[in-house]
Amino acid sequence: MMFFDPSEKIREIQQLLVSDTKKIGFLFGAGTSLSQKNELSPNIPAIEKLTEIILEQLDASYSDIILDIKKDIIDNGESFNIETLLSNIEGKIAIIGNGTLNNLNKDGFITLQNAIKTSLREIVSVHKSIDEKSYINMAQYDFGAWIKNAFRKTAIEIFTTNYDYLIEIGLEQNYVPYYDGFSGSYKPFFNSDSVNDLKFALQQTKLWKIHGSLGLHQDKTTNRITRNTSSQEDLLIYPSTLKYANSKKQPYASFMDRLNNFLRQDDSVLFVCGYSFNDEHINERIISA
Repeated sequence: MMFFDPSEKIREIQQLLVSDTKKIGFLFGAGTSLSQKNELSPNIPAIEKLTEIILEQLDASYSDIILDIKKDIIDNGESFNIETLLSNIEGKIAIIGNGTLNNLNKDGFITLQNAIKTSLREIVSVHKSIDEKSYINMAQYDFGAWIKNAFRKTAIEIFTTNYDYLIEIGLEQNYVPYYDGFSGSYKPFFNSDSVNDLKFALQQTKLWKIHGSLGLHQDKTTNRITRNTSSQEDLLIYPSTLKYANSKKQPYASFMDRLNNFLRQDDSVLFVCGYSFNDEHINERIISA
């Protein structure tokens, strides 16, 4: 009879983490923003609760339309959540033309879509409610402290699908210098060449936000991708069927290439936390490498 010994697996993980020759990377999904160190930890709810909150925040005039869409989704054998809701709305926008569906025209569906995205963006902007006394209650703070005290020959690389600033706060509160692909101070711009160069900023922790981040914008004049104050124009890959297509655009494509290049290095180890393996465009890179 075979037995699984978790303590043995923990020892194996510890050996990997203490080795200064291993190239260590982390892939963080939504579950890491959900995690709480204690009851005072700021966090972002999981998809079911997130969906519930967003629906409560929508104008009451959309109630009947949401019920109709929910019925369509369930009748199609899918679970009703924010991802299937946005996917259904995007599908209707694509085919509606000059007609109406569920008593809404194309502009009406676009308005509904924008209202949902605005609500989602506000929920993940949890940093607005964090004061300096709360930082120590964050699991991300402890993670930043570990990185600060982990003396390694190669920098830690963090890949995350999360839009929020929780990882950034955890690093910055521990005075951990990190590089995220942007250069400059006035209007930091995305430097794709630096992302593809594995020797760039060798000693700095790397943070790659592969589904975008609050505050990323495309400058309409220069077409540059810049970082600024968060707004409705944030470059985010929202949860929907368009995730795969959008991931081929910049800056996401460069971050995905970086994940692929990281995994193909000798002695690289990827720790996956809070990720459901539901994003095929990410799974393909992991499997192919």
